[in-house]
Amino acid sequence: MSQTISRKNFTIFFIVYAIGSLVIYIGSSLFSLLAQLIALWILLPFYSICIFLRLLIPLIPLSNSYTVTVKYHKLLIIPILGFQFIKILSSPAICKGTYEQGEGCYSLIQVLLSKENLHKYSNVPIDWWLAGKIFPIALVFYLISIIIFLASIRMQKLRISKVY
Repeated sequence: MSQTISRKNFTIFFIVYAIGSLVIYIGSSLFSLLAQLIALWILLPFYSICIFLRLLIPLIPLSNSYTVTVKYHKLLIIPILGFQFIKILSSPAICKGTYEQGEGCYSLIQVLLSKENLHKYSNVPIDWWLAGKIFPIALVFYLISIIIFLASIRMQKLRISKVY
């Protein structure tokens, strides 16, 4: 477990992480339409629900005479970052000529490692079966790891002693 941190600081850190994660995800997916739809319809509502249900609602009835501290497991951050890295590398990056025809988009790792694409961006990357199919799995495991992390945090109410 980590050392205690105030609920306000933990919530601010989580919000900054969520916004930074969305920006990095959309930027690394080369602003493809499919990645923007995933960010808008899956990731943004998921982060909002997590912030609202886990960090804000349980603490509404508290009065000003209490402060709330949070403890979290540091080791649970490692799978979150690992699945996020896999999610970013396997995210749909180039959908030109593929998405409209019902085929999958090319992932970021295909775009980065394709020799043809290094010379000319109009060339389509090579077809890698695993790189194109791993994104939904990585996305689900990423979301599950965040749920496990938020479920494992411990909030503690501490009474503030007023000194007059």
